[in-house]
Amino acid sequence: MNDQLQLGNQPAAPIKRLFARHPIPSAVALFALDLSLGALAGIAAKALLPQADPSFIAMCVLAVVIAGLLTLLRWWREAGFNDRGQWRELRLLWVPAVVAIVLLLLGGFTEAPTGLIVYLTIGYLITGFMEEAWVRGLMLRVLQPVGPVRAVLTTGDRAMIGVLGRSRAARMAVVPDEV
Repeated sequence: MNDQLQLGNQPAAPIKRLFARHPIPSAVALFALDLSLGALAGIAAKALLPQADPSFIAMCVLAVVIAGLLTLLRWWREAGFNDRGQWRELRLLWVPAVVAIVLLLLGGFTEAPTGLIVYLTIGYLITGFMEEAWVRGLMLRVLQPVGPVRAVLTTGDRAMIGVLGRSRAARMAVVPDEV
């Protein structure tokens, strides 16, 4: 399979062609969509579900949209979601596991309600999915025509700005009078 997008007779062929012809503007548009949708979801969550955490609701909405985009474009494999037989260097997973365990042991344990543990676990899983699917998956694939180094540098910058922008938008949705 070559590096060019295989367009064929897929329903998303026009979108893929647009991404291939204009990778930078496409990435900027997707980035703006990400920030806008996150802010709107946070504001809507605050209005419709005042008891819920708006940033958590926004994150869930964005995760569903990202999954929908990957499905529409048929880019799950390109985004890194593949079979175990294709996984490489699994021994490197010991590094973050050891760091996490050591930090837990150094910090000690405190009792937490089960609901909080479930909430945080779901939040961390969605965050990991979004980072892999959005930044390392979809955005890298859209920016593939500009070359690997530029694509990685651009997605890294956008990921950092996106995290800062989403957290600011979530804070604005939570406490608009303080902004």
